Amino acid sequence: MGNPGQKQCSHAGTSAKDYRMDNQRTSGSQDVTDERAYVLSEGEYQRMRKDEIRSWNERNGTSPIEADVERFLTDVLSLEWVPKTGKAIELGCGTAPIARWLAGRGWSVTGVDVSPTAIEMARAQTDTDDVEFIVSDVTNMAEVKDGTFDLAVDGLCSHYITEVDDRTTFLRETYRILKPGGCFVLMSMALPILPDDFRRMHGVIEEGKILAKCKEGQRYKGAVLLEDEWYIPVSRLEHWQDLLQALQHHDIEPRLFRVALCHPEDPLSYIAIAALRR
Repeated sequence: MGNPGQKQCSHAGTSAKDYRMDNQRTSGSQDVTDERAYVLSEGEYQRMRKDEIRSWNERNGTSPIEADVERFLTDVLSLEWVPKTGKAIELGCGTAPIARWLAGRGWSVTGVDVSPTAIEMARAQTDTDDVEFIVSDVTNMAEVKDGTFDLAVDGLCSHYITEVDDRTTFLRETYRILKPGGCFVLMSMALPILPDDFRRMHGVIEEGKILAKCKEGQRYKGAVLLEDEWYIPVSRLEHWQDLLQALQHHDIEPRLFRVALCHPEDPLSYIAIAALRR
């Protein structure tokens, strides 16, 4: 099943050294709130639109869909137990290059993202009626009925869900919206990492959370004060074996996975999983 050494996604997300905030609140309150740091992706997408950057990967200087991601999706769709057409959803679609890729292969696709600007950009880039979009939090998709989709693809977003309870809710929601026998594709950064190399290249990581310096970061859940400066969690890494177990715990059975382990040139590990919704 496993195929160690094949990398499925190559970006490490927002730099952990600093996090700019275009939409930060200006209230004088210093209380830590329950607002999740991932809502700050809205500011990133606003900057992307201003700079005419079409997708998150292009923001990092790579193609809209990386070759390893496309290869894994192609391999998954060729598996006997995976539906070949039907209704698909991309969770955390951003500007929706994966959603459009699926639509080009005969799927009717719904793209979901928490960022209104990302969805506006996705609609502007999409010229097919086979893709629709929803602004929603993937941990609470009240707009989506139970058992709607044959295929759900994590649009490389789950590692940006940093709180344990939110990650659990995300998997519950994924199970809920999939039909029995449906396929869930999850692609994520993962542990193990090379800590010293990671800190040198990307910044701060504490207990599996990648932290970014953030002015008024205390307003966000999971914020920590380090040397008199606030840091917010921008990504959470779990060991790749724990990700497999989490899916099984939610009655989503991994059938295919590929792992790329960390090495000095890339101190992160990655996993790509195709799993059956029981």
